[in-house]
Amino acid sequence: MGLETKTKNYVVGEDRSWATIKYTGVYDIQQLLSAITNWFCQRNYLRMDEEHTEKVGASGNELKVIMAAVRKVSWYVQFMITIDIEVMRNIDVLVAKNEDKEKQQHGEIDVRIKALINKNYKNTFKDKSTSKFQEFLRRIYERFIIPGTLKKYRRKLAGETESLIDEVKRTLGVKNEERTMQEPE
Repeated sequence: MGLETKTKNYVVGEDRSWATIKYTGVYDIQQLLSAITNWFCQRNYLRMDEEHTEKVGASGNELKVIMAAVRKVSWYVQFMITIDIEVMRNIDVLVAKNEDKEKQQHGEIDVRIKALINKNYKNTFKDKSTSKFQEFLRRIYERFIIPGTLKKYRRKLAGETESLIDEVKRTLGVKNEERTMQEPE
């Protein structure tokens, strides 16, 4: 039994784990959100905001933004990337730039990213609760007919996600951080 047993295969992160970027310092949250949105647009992802909440606290504001993006790759496969941004102790600060003062934020920010390949997303092969024979055909299709293609898609999504992580790091000005990344097969 391999990756064909599930229709969702994680390439970066897993069901309960994420690739994580942690940063403490000065940043521009609008610039970060704009950079992520532009990255998705340039690669033809459809981005959806799942959550955007803000809380005012004594030590600063807390912000949580969850974005999901999908892109159709083929009639059978789509890429899905989820980004969870949490900001703690967020306060506005003025930063001197080119003889002007610019409003930015200071606080702790955690950016968590996971990416997965969603196979059979149009339900071409009915799921096993509907038809065990269709599920058998789906597994045969993935195991013997398109395994090389799926492997290529996993590498492609891993590369794209690494590019997104690099964009987030560049925008935040992060040099080194602790982050885990599951390698594609």
